[in-house]
Amino acid sequence: MGMEYKVKADLDKKAINDLTTIIKENKLFHKSIFFNGEEQFEFRKGENIGSMPNFIILIQTDGIYINKHDSTTLWQDIEDLKLYFDNQVKLYSILDYQE
Repeated sequence: MGMEYKVKADLDKKAINDLTTIIKENKLFHKSIFFNGEEQFEFRKGENIGSMPNFIILIQTDGIYINKHDSTTLWQDIEDLKLYFDNQVKLYSILDYQE
């Protein structure tokens, strides 16, 4: 369990490919695994040697799901994704599952 968010947006194939590239180029990207038929991207900070990643991201056609297992804010460590949403997607909303 962690801090869960959904960045809701209609994502076409190009946006999904762009986001996948941005995620895999992130300095904290650790690996991707398939879980329940979806590709899950795991991010890990250097000091984290435990079994749980710092956060995970799933790209879905209706947006991206983010689960942060550390105490960082939504966009911390993934500022490049926010820039993409601001500049390319433009119309998106954030669902904070904690509220």
